[in-house]
Amino acid sequence: MSAQLRTRREAREHCTATRLRSLLAAAVATTLAVAPWSERAVAPLMALVCVFAGVVVLFERHVHVPVALRASALVPIGQTLTLPYAPDLPWSWRLVAMSWMGWICALGVAQLDARRRAWMLVAVSASAAVVALGSLADLGALSSHEGGGVINGRLQGPLAQPNELGSLMQMALPFVLLTTFAAWAPRDGRIRARTWRVTSVVGLAGVVAALVFSLSRGAWIGTLVTLTLVALVRPAARRGLMTFGLALVLVGALAAAAGGSFVSAVSARFDSLTSPTRSASDERPAIWAYAGELVDGRPFTGVGVGGLPETAGDATFGMMNVAPLHAHSIVLTALAEGGLLALATLSVLLVVGVRVLARMNARGAPVVEVAAAAALAGAFVHGVIDFPWRAPALTATTWLLVGLLPVGVTRSRRSSTKGNP
Repeated sequence: MSAQLRTRREAREHCTATRLRSLLAAAVATTLAVAPWSERAVAPLMALVCVFAGVVVLFERHVHVPVALRASALVPIGQTLTLPYAPDLPWSWRLVAMSWMGWICALGVAQLDARRRAWMLVAVSASAAVVALGSLADLGALSSHEGGGVINGRLQGPLAQPNELGSLMQMALPFVLLTTFAAWAPRDGRIRARTWRVTSVVGLAGVVAALVFSLSRGAWIGTLVTLTLVALVRPAARRGLMTFGLALVLVGALAAAAGGSFVSAVSARFDSLTSPTRSASDERPAIWAYAGELVDGRPFTGVGVGGLPETAGDATFGMMNVAPLHAHSIVLTALAEGGLLALATLSVLLVVGVRVLARMNARGAPVVEVAAAAALAGAFVHGVIDFPWRAPALTATTWLLVGLLPVGVTRSRRSSTKGNP
C-alpha cells in the first residue's frame, strides 16, 4: 500500500512539475512576443518569468546553473558593486534591477526540459516575423546623404531606433532560418504541411527585409558572423544556407537591375561599411574619445553603471544636444562604467563563449542551442561598434537567449525517476 501511495504521489508531483514548466515556457514566449511592442511591459513580464522560475526551482528542489549562466552572473554582480559611487543612483538601480531580472529569467529558461526549450525556436521566430512584417508596413522613401553615412527613412518598427530593429532581427535570424529549414526537411519520407512551409518562408523574407532596411551596418556585420557560426557548428544546415545565400544574391541582382531609391540607399549604405565614421554628423567618434578619457581617468573602478550621461554634463558630441546613454561600444561602455572588474567580466565571457562554441561543434548541439549561440556571438560583434542593450526589449531578448545556451542534463530530483515529459 505504501508503495502505491508513493507512486501516486510521484505521479502527481510529476504532473505538477510538467504544468509549472509549461507555464514558465508560456511566460517566456509572451515576453518575447510583447517586449518589442511595449517598453513598459518588459519589466513586469520579466518579473513574471522570474516568479515562475522561482516556483519551478522551489517545487523541484533543484536548480541547474550551466557554465554560461555562471559566467554571465558576473554582469549583474559587477554592476551592483559600482552602485556606491554611481552618479545617478535611480537610473543605475534600474539598470542593475533589469540585469538581475534578466539573469533570473535566463536561469528559468535553463530549467526547461528539451521539448519546451525547443518551443523557444518557434517562439523567437514567430515574434521576430510579426515585428518584421509589421515594421515593413511603415517603410517609406529612403534618401542617402554623406556617402551613405546618413540615411533618411530607415526602418525602425516598434523600437526606438533603426539600429535596435537591426539588432533584434540579427539575433532572430538564426532561429527563423533553422525553423524554415526544419519546415522544408522531409520527415519519414514526407514533406511537412504546406501551411508551415509557406509561413516559414514568409517569416524569413520579412526578417531579412527588415534587417536590410534597418540599414544597421553593425547588425549586418553581426549577421555575417551569425551565419558563419551556424555553418560551422551545424553541418546539416550548410546546404540550406547555400540555398539561402543564392536566393539573396538572386534577389539582390534583380533589385539592382530594377534600380530605384531603395536600391540606391542600400547600396550607399553598403559602400559606407569601409568608412562607417566618415559622416560629419556621426557622433560616435566623439563619444568613443570621451569614453576613452573616462577609462584613462578611472581605470580601476569606472564611473558606475549608467554613469555616462551624468559625467558628460553639458558636453556635446557631434550633432547631439544630449549626453549619450552609453559609449556606443560594449567594450568602452563596460570599461568606462565598471573599470577592471568589467574588463575581467568581458574576458571571462569571451573565454566561456569560445568554449561553448567549441563543445557544440564537437558534440552536435540541439538546433535551439546553435541558434542562441550564433545569435549572441553576432550580437557581441555588433556591440563592438554600438550598444543596443539599453533598450528594454533587447535586454530581455538577450538574457532569454543566454538561458538557451547549452545546459547539459537538467533533470530535477522530483522527476529524475520519470524522465523528461
